[in-house]
Amino acid sequence: MKNACEKFSSKLGSSVIVLTTFDGEKISVVVKVSDDIVAKGIKAGEIVNKIATACEGRGGGRPNFAQGGVKDASMLDDILAKIEADIKG
Repeated sequence: MKNACEKFSSKLGSSVIVLTTFDGEKISVVVKVSDDIVAKGIKAGEIVNKIATACEGRGGGRPNFAQGGVKDASMLDDILAKIEADIKG
C-alpha cells in the first residue's frame, strides 16, 4: 500500500490520500499527505490516529506518511467523511 500511496501522490501532487485494505484477517490504513498540505497543519499521523481511535485500532507515523490497523470497520465510512469535511473546512 505504501507504494500505491507514493504513486498516487506523485500523480496527484497536492493531496491527502487515504487507502484501506482488508486481507481477510486485518484492515490496514495508510495515509499520505503532501508537504504543502502538511505545512497547513494537516498531518498524516493525526489522521491515522483519528481513524484508528474511531475504529478500535492503533496507528501512527510521520506528518507526511502514517499507517495503522483497525478492528471495527463499521465506523470507517463515518470517520472518513468527518476527516474529509474537517480538511475541506
